[in-house]
Amino acid sequence: MGTSEDIHPAMYLLLAALAVLSFLMVAPLWSLIFGGLLVGYLGYPIFARIYDWLAPRRAISAALSLIVLSILVLVPAGYLGYELVLQTQDLAQQVTVADVRESLEGVTNWTREYLGWPETREGQTPADAAIEQAVPQARQAVLNALPNAAQFLAEFGLGVSVVLFIGYYALRDGDRLVDFVEELMPLQPDTEERILDEVRNYTDAVVFGQVATAVVQGLAAGLGFWIFQVPAPVLFGFLTAILSLLPVIGPPLVWLPVSVFLIASGATGRGVGLLIWSALLVSTIDNVVKPKIMSERSGMHPTIALLGVIGGLIAFGFMGFLLGPVILALFLTMLGIYMEQRPTPPQKELDQPPVPGEE
Repeated sequence: MGTSEDIHPAMYLLLAALAVLSFLMVAPLWSLIFGGLLVGYLGYPIFARIYDWLAPRRAISAALSLIVLSILVLVPAGYLGYELVLQTQDLAQQVTVADVRESLEGVTNWTREYLGWPETREGQTPADAAIEQAVPQARQAVLNALPNAAQFLAEFGLGVSVVLFIGYYALRDGDRLVDFVEELMPLQPDTEERILDEVRNYTDAVVFGQVATAVVQGLAAGLGFWIFQVPAPVLFGFLTAILSLLPVIGPPLVWLPVSVFLIASGATGRGVGLLIWSALLVSTIDNVVKPKIMSERSGMHPTIALLGVIGGLIAFGFMGFLLGPVILALFLTMLGIYMEQRPTPPQKELDQPPVPGEE
């Protein structure tokens, strides 16, 4: 095996240049790459079982694992989507123009009194003023969004294909990828194994912590919407579950406007009840379930999880809610390893005062 003295300095320069160019090409696709690796990671337990049965057919095992994982995700998602469509249809059939007009009158009278919006002309009701101001803006927003709809669908389909493609090869060649990463890491084998174990633990904690919290918050919110007779409780519960991926501020984006709407439209008891239910139960789940799961699986401090999610979303977009806490926790782990392995600085000898009677 050659030594570092055998490598020409130009080789380092060429390698650095190619690394920069490769990064510039791959950086726009990082979320798809991470999504594919996440699919491979989540599907690996299924792959291991199928591979034990079909060995040594890794390609077929990976394909079957991807199919099983897709079924496990798509069947519940399809059922939930069916329920959402039914509740949306029921909501559309139950709500009449008169109901909308009455609710809008109550809300706009409340906002006009306490917030000063909307401004009305002589003889104009707050509801008419709100419609006059909001409808043109909504129409323009829809017209602006339509040209991008086809592009969004095309990009979404391409993104799903890339994620599944990467997920397939992550399942098939995941062991080789781990071995390659271990070869690249300039650390002792026990340290490398420790870091990889920490990555697995943090990934498990973040994925299951976020998903479990979203499910529990969505169920609690949906139950609250049903108890206080909010139309389409499954729909609003689903929205709460999705927005719970945004820590602290996510769920209130659903239950707070609904509560205010009920209060402003005259259903004060139901609105106040929903407000209390959501504030005391739904929003506190984020501070109980998620830290418990993360601390039990990885020992991750809740502060790290919170800062990682918010910082990850800002830095990396949607996938940052998973990637951010893992990166931050891994950095702290590496910092701890450095503190353990750094050389101990020599202790300085302090000048001792002369002892009386000694020369």
